[in-house]
Amino acid sequence: MKRLLAVAPAVLAAVFGADAKAIELYEPGFSSAELGGSVKSWFVGGWPDQAQGMLDLRLQLRGGLGESVSWELQPTLAAVAGADAFGLAAAGLGATEQPQAVDLSRTLADAMGLQARVDRAAVRLRLSSLELTLGRQPVSFGSTFFFSPMDLIAPFTPIALDREHKPGVDALRAEAYFGPSGKVTLVAAYGGGWDLEGAMLAAHGQATFGLFDVGLLAGLVRREPVVGLDTAGSLGGFGLRGEGTVTFPREGSAFARVALGVDRQLGAGFTVMGELYLQTLGATRPSDYLTIAMGERFQRGEIWALGRYYGALSVRYELLPILGLSLAAVANLVDPSVLVTPSLEWSIADEAELVAGLFLPMGERPEKLPGPDGTLMFGEPRSEFGLLPRGGYLGLKAYF
Repeated sequence: MKRLLAVAPAVLAAVFGADAKAIELYEPGFSSAELGGSVKSWFVGGWPDQAQGMLDLRLQLRGGLGESVSWELQPTLAAVAGADAFGLAAAGLGATEQPQAVDLSRTLADAMGLQARVDRAAVRLRLSSLELTLGRQPVSFGSTFFFSPMDLIAPFTPIALDREHKPGVDALRAEAYFGPSGKVTLVAAYGGGWDLEGAMLAAHGQATFGLFDVGLLAGLVRREPVVGLDTAGSLGGFGLRGEGTVTFPREGSAFARVALGVDRQLGAGFTVMGELYLQTLGATRPSDYLTIAMGERFQRGEIWALGRYYGALSVRYELLPILGLSLAAVANLVDPSVLVTPSLEWSIADEAELVAGLFLPMGERPEKLPGPDGTLMFGEPRSEFGLLPRGGYLGLKAYF
Protein backbone atom coordinates (compact mmCIF):
# COMPACT_ATOMS: atom_id res chain seq x y z
CA MET A 1 0.00 0.00 0.00
CA LYS A 2 2.84 2.42 0.86
CA ARG A 3 4.38 1.75 -2.56
CA LEU A 4 1.06 2.56 -4.23
CA LEU A 5 0.81 5.87 -2.37
CA ALA A 6 4.39 6.75 -3.27
CA VAL A 7 4.05 6.24 -7.02
CA ALA A 8 0.50 7.62 -7.29
CA PRO A 9 1.51 11.24 -8.17
CA ALA A 10 3.65 10.13 -11.12
CA VAL A 11 0.97 7.78 -12.41
CA LEU A 12 -1.75 10.44 -12.12
CA ALA A 13 0.37 13.03 -13.91
CA ALA A 14 0.89 10.64 -16.82
CA VAL A 15 -2.76 9.64 -17.03
CA PHE A 16 -4.29 13.08 -16.63
CA GLY A 17 -1.64 15.26 -18.24
CA ALA A 18 -3.81 15.77 -21.30
CA ASP A 19 -7.11 17.62 -21.28
CA ALA A 20 -9.79 15.69 -19.43
CA LYS A 21 -13.45 16.63 -19.45
CA ALA A 22 -16.59 15.18 -17.93
CA ILE A 23 -18.14 12.41 -19.98
CA GLU A 24 -21.69 13.05 -21.15
CA LEU A 25 -23.61 9.81 -21.04
CA TYR A 26 -26.73 10.98 -22.83
CA GLU A 27 -27.56 13.83 -25.13
CA PRO A 28 -29.09 16.83 -23.32
CA GLY A 29 -32.81 16.78 -23.49
CA PHE A 30 -35.57 15.28 -21.45
CA SER A 31 -33.11 13.00 -19.64
CA SER A 32 -29.37 13.54 -19.34
CA ALA A 33 -26.46 12.38 -17.23
CA GLU A 34 -22.85 13.44 -16.83
CA LEU A 35 -19.88 11.62 -15.33
CA GLY A 36 -16.77 13.30 -13.93
CA GLY A 37 -14.60 13.11 -10.88
CA SER A 38 -11.18 13.52 -9.34
CA VAL A 39 -8.22 11.57 -8.05
CA LYS A 40 -6.16 13.15 -5.27
CA SER A 41 -2.95 11.89 -3.74
CA TRP A 42 -1.54 13.43 -0.54
CA PHE A 43 1.61 12.88 1.48
CA VAL A 44 1.78 14.52 4.92
CA GLY A 45 4.85 14.44 7.12
CA GLY A 46 5.29 15.61 10.71
CA TRP A 47 8.66 16.27 12.31
CA PRO A 48 10.56 14.23 13.34
CA ASP A 49 9.21 10.81 12.36
CA GLN A 50 5.49 10.93 11.50
CA ALA A 51 4.25 10.36 7.96
CA GLN A 52 0.93 9.64 6.31
CA GLY A 53 -0.12 8.95 2.73
CA MET A 54 -3.67 9.40 1.45
CA LEU A 55 -5.30 8.55 -1.85
CA ASP A 56 -8.81 9.74 -2.62
CA LEU A 57 -10.99 8.85 -5.61
CA ARG A 58 -14.29 10.66 -6.16
CA LEU A 59 -16.83 10.03 -8.90
CA GLN A 60 -19.35 12.75 -9.69
CA LEU A 61 -22.52 11.71 -11.46
CA ARG A 62 -25.17 14.30 -12.26
CA GLY A 63 -28.29 14.18 -14.32
CA GLY A 64 -31.84 15.32 -14.70
CA LEU A 65 -35.30 14.72 -16.05
CA GLY A 66 -36.49 17.69 -18.02
CA GLU A 67 -36.21 21.12 -16.41
CA SER A 68 -37.72 20.23 -13.02
CA VAL A 69 -35.81 17.24 -11.63
CA SER A 70 -32.07 16.83 -11.14
CA TRP A 71 -29.97 14.38 -9.15
CA GLU A 72 -26.41 14.01 -7.91
CA LEU A 73 -24.39 11.02 -6.73
CA GLN A 74 -20.78 11.17 -5.48
CA PRO A 75 -19.24 7.93 -4.21
CA THR A 76 -15.71 8.14 -2.80
CA LEU A 77 -12.93 5.66 -2.12
CA ALA A 78 -10.14 6.65 0.29
CA ALA A 79 -6.98 4.83 1.35
CA VAL A 80 -4.72 5.90 4.22
CA ALA A 81 -1.33 4.60 5.34
CA GLY A 82 0.92 5.81 8.15
CA ALA A 83 0.57 7.88 11.31
CA ASP A 84 -1.98 10.70 11.37
CA ALA A 85 0.37 13.43 12.55
CA PHE A 86 -2.09 16.31 12.32
CA GLY A 87 -5.44 14.65 12.99
CA LEU A 88 -6.48 14.84 9.32
CA ALA A 89 -9.49 12.67 8.49
CA ALA A 90 -9.23 10.52 5.37
CA ALA A 91 -12.69 11.64 4.31
CA GLY A 92 -12.58 15.40 3.77
CA LEU A 93 -8.91 15.79 4.77
CA GLY A 94 -9.72 18.02 7.68
CA ALA A 95 -13.52 18.03 8.03
CA THR A 96 -15.25 15.79 10.54
CA GLU A 97 -17.31 12.99 9.00
CA GLN A 98 -20.97 13.41 9.82
CA PRO A 99 -23.52 10.97 11.28
CA GLN A 100 -25.53 9.12 8.63
CA ALA A 101 -29.27 8.45 8.71
CA VAL A 102 -28.58 5.71 6.15
CA ASP A 103 -25.18 4.08 6.56
CA LEU A 104 -23.46 4.40 3.20
CA SER A 105 -19.89 3.80 4.40
CA ARG A 106 -17.95 0.56 4.23
CA THR A 107 -14.49 -0.30 5.53
CA LEU A 108 -13.00 -2.53 2.85
CA ALA A 109 -9.58 -3.20 4.37
CA ASP A 110 -8.57 -2.10 7.87
CA ALA A 111 -4.86 -2.69 7.28
CA MET A 112 -4.81 -0.27 4.33
CA GLY A 113 -7.32 2.19 5.77
CA LEU A 114 -9.46 1.58 2.69
CA GLN A 115 -12.96 2.99 3.02
CA ALA A 116 -15.81 3.53 0.57
CA ARG A 117 -18.44 6.19 1.24
CA VAL A 118 -21.26 7.88 -0.61
CA ASP A 119 -20.64 11.55 0.10
CA ARG A 120 -23.48 13.01 -1.99
CA ALA A 121 -26.77 11.39 -2.97
CA ALA A 122 -29.57 13.87 -3.52
CA VAL A 123 -32.59 14.62 -5.70
CA ARG A 124 -33.71 18.20 -6.40
CA LEU A 125 -37.16 19.33 -7.53
CA ARG A 126 -37.59 22.81 -9.03
CA LEU A 127 -41.05 24.37 -8.93
CA SER A 128 -40.97 27.94 -10.24
CA SER A 129 -39.26 29.94 -7.45
CA LEU A 130 -39.08 26.96 -5.05
CA GLU A 131 -36.40 24.24 -4.87
CA LEU A 132 -36.67 21.10 -2.73
CA THR A 133 -33.57 18.92 -2.16
CA LEU A 134 -33.74 15.56 -0.40
CA GLY A 135 -30.76 13.36 0.46
CA ARG A 136 -27.08 13.65 1.31
CA GLN A 137 -25.91 17.19 0.50
CA PRO A 138 -23.57 19.93 1.79
CA VAL A 139 -25.15 22.45 4.15
CA SER A 140 -23.40 25.76 4.85
CA PHE A 141 -24.36 29.23 6.02
CA GLY A 142 -22.27 32.34 6.52
CA SER A 143 -19.66 34.33 4.64
CA THR A 144 -16.31 34.18 6.49
CA PHE A 145 -13.38 31.93 5.57
CA PHE A 146 -11.05 31.06 8.47
CA PHE A 147 -13.67 31.15 11.20
CA SER A 148 -17.30 30.27 10.53
CA PRO A 149 -19.63 30.79 13.52
CA MET A 150 -22.73 30.23 11.40
CA ASP A 151 -21.43 26.98 9.91
CA LEU A 152 -22.54 24.61 12.67
CA ILE A 153 -22.10 21.42 10.64
CA ALA A 154 -18.45 20.30 10.25
CA PRO A 155 -16.60 23.56 9.55
CA PHE A 156 -13.18 23.28 7.91
CA THR A 157 -10.12 23.75 10.13
CA PRO A 158 -7.03 25.84 9.25
CA ILE A 159 -5.09 22.65 8.43
CA ALA A 160 -7.72 21.28 6.06
CA LEU A 161 -5.78 20.43 2.91
CA ASP A 162 -8.81 20.26 0.64
CA ARG A 163 -11.84 22.56 0.92
CA GLU A 164 -13.28 21.64 -2.45
CA HIS A 165 -15.96 19.28 -1.15
CA LYS A 166 -17.64 19.77 2.19
CA PRO A 167 -18.90 16.43 3.59
CA GLY A 168 -22.56 15.85 2.83
CA VAL A 169 -25.21 15.43 5.51
CA ASP A 170 -28.56 13.70 5.26
CA ALA A 171 -31.09 16.51 5.05
CA LEU A 172 -34.24 17.96 3.56
CA ARG A 173 -33.75 21.51 2.26
CA ALA A 174 -36.28 23.98 0.84
CA GLU A 175 -35.13 27.19 -0.87
CA ALA A 176 -37.56 29.91 -1.93
CA TYR A 177 -36.41 32.83 -4.09
CA PHE A 178 -38.06 36.26 -4.20
CA GLY A 179 -37.21 39.55 -5.82
CA PRO A 180 -33.85 40.11 -7.55
CA SER A 181 -31.71 38.64 -4.75
CA GLY A 182 -33.86 37.44 -1.87
CA LYS A 183 -33.80 33.86 -0.63
CA VAL A 184 -35.21 31.88 2.29
CA THR A 185 -33.71 28.50 3.17
CA LEU A 186 -35.22 25.89 5.50
CA VAL A 187 -33.13 22.87 6.50
CA ALA A 188 -33.78 19.77 8.57
CA ALA A 189 -30.53 17.77 8.90
CA TYR A 190 -29.67 14.51 10.60
CA GLY A 191 -27.18 14.92 13.43
CA GLY A 192 -27.43 11.51 15.07
CA GLY A 193 -31.22 11.25 15.17
CA TRP A 194 -34.39 12.74 13.73
CA ASP A 195 -35.75 13.69 17.15
CA LEU A 196 -34.97 17.04 18.76
CA GLU A 197 -31.93 15.53 20.51
CA GLY A 198 -30.23 14.68 17.23
CA ALA A 199 -31.74 16.87 14.53
CA MET A 200 -30.43 20.22 13.27
CA LEU A 201 -33.18 22.61 12.16
CA ALA A 202 -32.41 25.99 10.63
CA ALA A 203 -34.11 28.85 8.82
CA HIS A 204 -31.99 31.42 6.98
CA GLY A 205 -33.22 34.48 5.12
CA GLN A 206 -31.06 36.63 2.85
CA ALA A 207 -31.61 39.90 0.99
CA THR A 208 -29.50 42.67 -0.56
CA PHE A 209 -29.43 46.18 0.87
CA GLY A 210 -27.33 48.56 -1.19
CA LEU A 211 -23.84 47.06 -1.52
CA PHE A 212 -24.32 44.36 1.11
CA ASP A 213 -26.04 41.00 1.35
CA VAL A 214 -27.55 40.50 4.80
CA GLY A 215 -28.74 37.23 6.27
CA LEU A 216 -30.58 36.18 9.43
CA LEU A 217 -30.43 32.70 10.97
CA ALA A 218 -32.69 30.99 13.48
CA GLY A 219 -32.11 27.38 14.37
CA LEU A 220 -32.60 24.56 16.82
CA VAL A 221 -29.42 22.48 16.87
CA ARG A 222 -29.70 19.34 18.98
CA ARG A 223 -32.38 21.10 21.06
CA GLU A 224 -30.28 24.24 21.53
CA PRO A 225 -31.67 27.51 20.10
CA VAL A 226 -29.25 29.46 17.90
CA VAL A 227 -29.69 32.89 16.31
CA GLY A 228 -27.28 34.56 13.94
CA LEU A 229 -26.54 37.41 11.54
CA ASP A 230 -24.21 37.50 8.53
CA THR A 231 -23.29 40.07 5.91
CA ALA A 232 -20.97 40.40 2.92
CA GLY A 233 -20.31 43.24 0.50
CA SER A 234 -17.76 45.79 -0.68
CA LEU A 235 -16.90 49.37 0.19
CA GLY A 236 -14.15 51.54 -1.25
CA GLY A 237 -12.42 48.64 -2.96
CA PHE A 238 -12.42 46.50 0.19
CA GLY A 239 -14.41 43.30 0.53
CA LEU A 240 -16.11 43.20 3.92
CA ARG A 241 -17.84 40.29 5.59
CA GLY A 242 -18.93 39.21 9.01
CA GLU A 243 -21.08 36.75 10.86
CA GLY A 244 -22.03 35.98 14.42
CA THR A 245 -24.20 33.60 16.38
CA VAL A 246 -25.54 33.31 19.91
CA THR A 247 -26.25 29.81 21.24
CA PHE A 248 -28.48 29.09 24.22
CA PRO A 249 -27.26 25.73 25.61
CA ARG A 250 -29.43 23.48 27.71
CA GLU A 251 -26.92 23.85 30.55
CA GLY A 252 -24.87 26.92 31.34
CA SER A 253 -24.91 30.44 29.99
CA ALA A 254 -25.44 31.59 26.42
CA PHE A 255 -22.28 32.05 24.39
CA ALA A 256 -21.43 34.10 21.30
CA ARG A 257 -19.16 33.49 18.32
CA VAL A 258 -18.30 36.44 16.05
CA ALA A 259 -16.00 36.72 13.01
CA LEU A 260 -15.16 39.87 11.02
CA GLY A 261 -13.16 39.82 7.81
CA VAL A 262 -11.75 42.12 5.14
CA ASP A 263 -10.01 41.44 1.84
CA ARG A 264 -8.35 43.60 -0.77
CA GLN A 265 -6.82 42.98 -4.17
CA LEU A 266 -3.55 44.93 -4.41
CA GLY A 267 -2.60 45.00 -8.05
CA ALA A 268 -2.71 42.13 -10.51
CA GLY A 269 -2.59 38.74 -8.87
CA PHE A 270 -1.98 39.99 -5.31
CA THR A 271 -4.70 39.46 -2.68
CA VAL A 272 -4.70 40.04 1.09
CA MET A 273 -7.37 38.74 3.46
CA GLY A 274 -7.70 39.06 7.25
CA GLU A 275 -10.14 38.02 9.96
CA LEU A 276 -10.72 38.52 13.68
CA TYR A 277 -12.62 35.98 15.75
CA LEU A 278 -14.17 35.78 19.21
CA GLN A 279 -15.75 32.74 20.84
CA THR A 280 -16.84 33.37 24.41
CA LEU A 281 -16.98 29.65 25.24
CA GLY A 282 -13.24 29.31 24.56
CA ALA A 283 -10.60 28.92 27.25
CA THR A 284 -8.50 31.89 28.39
CA ARG A 285 -5.82 29.70 30.02
CA PRO A 286 -3.84 26.92 28.28
CA SER A 287 -4.50 24.66 31.27
CA ASP A 288 -8.18 24.56 30.22
CA TYR A 289 -7.56 23.54 26.59
CA LEU A 290 -7.92 19.83 27.25
CA THR A 291 -11.34 20.42 28.80
CA ILE A 292 -12.50 22.16 25.60
CA ALA A 293 -10.89 19.48 23.39
CA MET A 294 -12.70 16.69 25.25
CA GLY A 295 -16.01 18.54 25.07
CA GLU A 296 -18.91 17.46 22.87
CA ARG A 297 -18.78 20.47 20.54
CA PHE A 298 -15.13 19.98 19.69
CA GLN A 299 -15.47 16.21 19.31
CA ARG A 300 -18.32 16.44 16.80
CA GLY A 301 -16.55 19.17 14.79
CA GLU A 302 -18.85 22.09 15.66
CA ILE A 303 -15.82 24.12 16.79
CA TRP A 304 -12.09 23.61 16.16
CA ALA A 305 -10.56 26.48 18.17
CA LEU A 306 -9.76 25.98 21.86
CA GLY A 307 -9.19 29.59 22.92
CA ARG A 308 -11.18 32.81 22.91
CA TYR A 309 -9.49 35.50 20.76
CA TYR A 310 -7.99 34.88 17.32
CA GLY A 311 -6.65 36.64 14.28
CA ALA A 312 -5.90 35.32 10.79
CA LEU A 313 -4.11 36.69 7.75
CA SER A 314 -3.74 35.30 4.24
CA VAL A 315 -1.61 36.68 1.40
CA ARG A 316 -1.71 35.22 -2.10
CA TYR A 317 0.39 36.19 -5.10
CA GLU A 318 -0.04 34.83 -8.61
CA LEU A 319 3.48 34.62 -10.03
CA LEU A 320 2.21 33.19 -13.31
CA PRO A 321 -1.23 32.15 -14.59
CA ILE A 322 -0.24 28.58 -13.67
CA LEU A 323 1.74 29.27 -10.48
CA GLY A 324 0.51 30.79 -7.22
CA LEU A 325 2.12 31.36 -3.82
CA SER A 326 0.18 31.73 -0.57
CA LEU A 327 1.06 32.48 3.03
CA ALA A 328 -1.54 32.10 5.77
CA ALA A 329 -1.28 32.51 9.53
CA VAL A 330 -3.80 31.82 12.30
CA ALA A 331 -2.95 33.17 15.75
CA ASN A 332 -4.29 32.59 19.23
CA LEU A 333 -3.94 36.11 20.60
CA VAL A 334 -3.88 35.10 24.26
CA ASP A 335 -1.21 32.32 24.42
CA PRO A 336 0.24 33.71 22.22
CA SER A 337 0.82 31.10 19.50
CA VAL A 338 0.50 30.99 15.73
CA LEU A 339 0.23 28.47 12.91
CA VAL A 340 1.93 29.61 9.69
CA THR A 341 1.19 27.71 6.47
CA PRO A 342 3.07 28.75 3.33
CA SER A 343 1.96 26.91 0.18
CA LEU A 344 2.47 26.66 -3.57
CA GLU A 345 -0.06 25.75 -6.27
CA TRP A 346 1.13 24.75 -9.73
CA SER A 347 -1.28 23.96 -12.55
CA ILE A 348 0.73 21.28 -14.34
CA ALA A 349 -2.04 20.65 -16.91
CA ASP A 350 -5.53 21.86 -17.76
CA GLU A 351 -7.05 19.32 -15.36
CA ALA A 352 -4.21 18.60 -12.93
CA GLU A 353 -2.66 20.61 -10.09
CA LEU A 354 0.33 20.07 -7.83
CA VAL A 355 0.20 21.61 -4.34
CA ALA A 356 2.83 21.74 -1.61
CA GLY A 357 3.06 23.47 1.73
CA LEU A 358 4.38 23.56 5.28
CA PHE A 359 2.83 23.53 8.76
CA LEU A 360 4.94 25.81 10.97
CA PRO A 361 3.42 26.11 14.47
CA MET A 362 5.02 28.67 16.77
CA GLY A 363 4.27 28.72 20.46
CA GLU A 364 5.39 27.39 23.79
CA ARG A 365 5.44 23.62 23.76
CA PRO A 366 4.27 21.41 26.63
CA GLU A 367 6.86 20.04 28.98
CA LYS A 368 7.95 16.43 28.43
CA LEU A 369 7.43 14.31 31.54
CA PRO A 370 8.41 10.69 32.28
CA GLY A 371 5.51 8.27 31.93
CA PRO A 372 4.77 5.14 34.01
CA ASP A 373 6.87 2.95 31.69
CA GLY A 374 9.78 5.38 31.51
CA THR A 375 8.85 6.92 28.15
CA LEU A 376 8.44 10.67 27.84
CA MET A 377 4.91 12.09 27.74
CA PHE A 378 3.65 15.60 27.13
CA GLY A 379 2.52 17.53 30.15
CA GLU A 380 -0.02 20.32 30.48
CA PRO A 381 -0.52 22.49 27.35
CA ARG A 382 1.26 25.85 27.38
CA SER A 383 -0.12 27.17 24.07
CA GLU A 384 -2.66 25.99 21.51
CA PHE A 385 -0.59 25.79 18.35
CA GLY A 386 2.42 24.68 20.34
CA LEU A 387 0.62 21.33 20.56
CA LEU A 388 0.98 20.73 16.80
CA PRO A 389 4.03 19.12 15.20
CA ARG A 390 6.01 20.83 12.44
CA GLY A 391 5.61 19.29 9.03
CA GLY A 392 4.57 19.66 5.44
CA TYR A 393 2.51 18.15 2.66
CA LEU A 394 2.62 17.38 -1.04
CA GLY A 395 -0.48 16.71 -3.11
CA LEU A 396 -1.54 16.03 -6.66
CA LYS A 397 -5.11 16.71 -7.76
CA ALA A 398 -6.33 15.47 -11.13
CA TYR A 399 -9.81 15.87 -12.62
CA PHE A 400 -11.65 14.00 -15.32
